[in-house]
Amino acid sequence: MPYVFNPFTGNFDVVDTNTAAGSDTEVQFNDNGSLNGDTGLTFNKTTNALTVGASTVDGGSAKIYGDIDLDDGGSFSTTVQAVTPTANRTISFPDATGTVALVNGANGTIQYNDAGTNAGDSGLLYDATSGSLTVGGKTVTTDAPVINLSQTWNNAGTTFTGLKLNVTDTASASGSNLLDLQVGGSNVLRVYPTFSNGVTNIGRGAGATVELEGSNLYLTSAGSRGFGFGQNVVAVQDTVGLQFRTDARPTSGSVTTHLIGEAAGTLAQRNGTNAQTYRLYNTYTDASNFERTSITRDSSGLVIDAQKGGTGADPTNLLDVKLGGTSKAVIDANGNVGIGTTSPDQVLDIQAGAGITRLTSTTGTNSAYYVATNTGGNAYFGRDNSSGTAFGTPYAAAVWNEANNALVFGTNNTPRAQIDSSGNFGIATSTPEDKLEIGGAGAGIILASPDGTRYRLTVANGGTLSIAAV
Repeated sequence: MPYVFNPFTGNFDVVDTNTAAGSDTEVQFNDNGSLNGDTGLTFNKTTNALTVGASTVDGGSAKIYGDIDLDDGGSFSTTVQAVTPTANRTISFPDATGTVALVNGANGTIQYNDAGTNAGDSGLLYDATSGSLTVGGKTVTTDAPVINLSQTWNNAGTTFTGLKLNVTDTASASGSNLLDLQVGGSNVLRVYPTFSNGVTNIGRGAGATVELEGSNLYLTSAGSRGFGFGQNVVAVQDTVGLQFRTDARPTSGSVTTHLIGEAAGTLAQRNGTNAQTYRLYNTYTDASNFERTSITRDSSGLVIDAQKGGTGADPTNLLDVKLGGTSKAVIDANGNVGIGTTSPDQVLDIQAGAGITRLTSTTGTNSAYYVATNTGGNAYFGRDNSSGTAFGTPYAAAVWNEANNALVFGTNNTPRAQIDSSGNFGIATSTPEDKLEIGGAGAGIILASPDGTRYRLTVANGGTLSIAAV
């Protein structure tokens, strides 16, 4: 009498016949003492596939009590362990790919172990269509971060990556975000993807960003680069310029100074109708102790002011113009101007190998002269114009006293001759009483005859004239 192993009881059952029952793929079992088979339990010898269930019976399900051990016959084994659930759960194979779907919670929720049971939450969503993972929707009262990623890197030969986000941008709108950080639904920081121009944008909105391009960094507004940092270079867009304000925020407070590239090679400092000042310090201890020069443009023109405070001292010169390190002209602390000297002792002190000064009328027909003025009036030295309106004779070289006083000529620091206010010319006298007066002991006039003989004309006491050959 044949025996058949009963897998459900673990016993060998006695059967009356060993004749196969069912189709050639059906698994045989003891059915009330005889072999039997069922289309809902089949075994495919070619593929080694065991099938439990059929579309015509009970949804094609199988019940297994206890754990299932899976062994590859070699190094690895897996145990499928049954736990006691708080509610019915279903593991299904919905398509031919063999994808396992754990059905729990709402559509799109990700399942996780919740105290030994399978659970899902609307705050942890995965959209399989768009490939989007959403974490959120929770109100917390602790300092637990939304995302907490932690690793230990322990290989000096490995180049690690802490966080990697890879987007293949085959087509996207210009406002697309690689990263968008928000507080209360309002954007605080955005990282825009790298477009075909090789620029990565970081900012709060599309109108104001930080751009990274190679080793360069730019601050942009409304697509216009206003400020840039590069290797050994800091650049400011000329139409934007650099503003100094009473508040650090670009849109707050009032502008005190505005530096702007006004034209090629031109740097302008301006602020509406307010006069602008530049201060250059020699020493600075604090706001009360310093040495500086202030350069201001106001309604009076350009003002250069050497200033000091506290322990500061006045400079030797207000202005020192140099060429190749050599002084060419100075204005000293007394206001004296020196040309060719660094220590002028007069209002204008000109020193040169050939001490020549020139005053030229650029029109060619106008007057050109020097004027010396004090409370005594004006004195002129120069040349008249083509009409003679200055000194009475066209193009006359003139020494002219405009006031009612004498015109004096001297040598060796001594007066030698003068023309008084009446036009009298005196030689060796300061009070000529006629058109010509020669004073002093032994005074005379030397006259030359046509043949070249020279004669001295003198007058003796009593008025006697005498002539003697010289």
